[in-house]
Amino acid sequence: MASAVVTRSYELVSRPPAAVHIPALDGIRGIAIAMVLVVHLWPLPWVPPFVHLLVAGVDLFFVLSGFLITGVLIDHRGRANYFRNFYARRALRLTPLYVSYLLLIAFALPALHKAIAPKLPHYNGNWWMFVTYTSNWFPHLRPPYLEHLWSLAIEEQFYLVWPLLVAFLPLSRLPYACIGVVIGCCVFRVVSATQGVPAFDLYYATFARVDCMAFGAIVACGLRDEDFGRTLRKFGKAAVVLATAALMVDLSLSGGTLPSAMPMRLIGQPAISILFAAAVYFAATRPLPQLEWRPFRSLGKYSYCIYLSHLVIGHHISLLAAVMIRSFPDRSHHIWIMLAAFVVTITLIIWTARLSWIWLEKPVLSFKRYF
Repeated sequence: MASAVVTRSYELVSRPPAAVHIPALDGIRGIAIAMVLVVHLWPLPWVPPFVHLLVAGVDLFFVLSGFLITGVLIDHRGRANYFRNFYARRALRLTPLYVSYLLLIAFALPALHKAIAPKLPHYNGNWWMFVTYTSNWFPHLRPPYLEHLWSLAIEEQFYLVWPLLVAFLPLSRLPYACIGVVIGCCVFRVVSATQGVPAFDLYYATFARVDCMAFGAIVACGLRDEDFGRTLRKFGKAAVVLATAALMVDLSLSGGTLPSAMPMRLIGQPAISILFAAAVYFAATRPLPQLEWRPFRSLGKYSYCIYLSHLVIGHHISLLAAVMIRSFPDRSHHIWIMLAAFVVTITLIIWTARLSWIWLEKPVLSFKRYF
């Protein structure tokens, strides 16, 4: 088995892949967060069908995470403090900002609302599901400003189990274990659907979503195992063609507007994951200047805080926009107010994320050198 890496010249060499930064992957992360922003903050009353499909930005995050995390784990497998270092580095990346956001929603936001607008919503429910990263198992609660944390919960559950699989499974079998995870998730969704489980619940269930990470993990294995890499390239094109055809069938069945409908869960999700995995593979194996465009890379760099903060900022700016709309009886002004509010929202979100990176995330990440 060869330990391979994709360098800036996109050639396979023998040093650890995790040591190499691939700018195009930052661009993919930036595209993913842009998709999420558009689908959650779309400002106009009419919503084109394509906007609903941008919810797949979360799937793109999952695929990319599976690729990156699996690569890091493979490259550090067998080293001293394998588990300690992995979990410490993940905690440094995720926990400080996550806890800060929970404290903001728990204490600062209610105090602000009490001072300026007591009728604005805030969350007084159970916090344990957010502290334990299990909120995705309670999707019907939909707490204000916290409903999007379900995806981070799935990521954390993945981080809990995946290092064990990589550490103790022979590397020659790891790609096939990933394929087994994909098949298992597909079977879980089909069986759940036949038992009457709603598509809404399957959208948030860990066992119905972790195949997205497994697709990314398959790509990571293919770039580090020459034998499996040849197999991946041999069948990859056919998989992309079949996935594209399956996605077209899914869109025809769901009308192209219901990303949480059952056809999307059973057909569309694995098809989209295959296409996203192919995009990650191409970004990691050949120069793609389009993905290295600076705005995409900047969005990718700040994507974590953008994802955490976008709903709370967007909601409050939309309330201000609603007040302005009521003061203008002429409806011709309304669309411009909504568009202006959208621009202000995006600007505030990006600057919030930028300041978070400078003042919190980057200083904390400097401690990674100890792990």
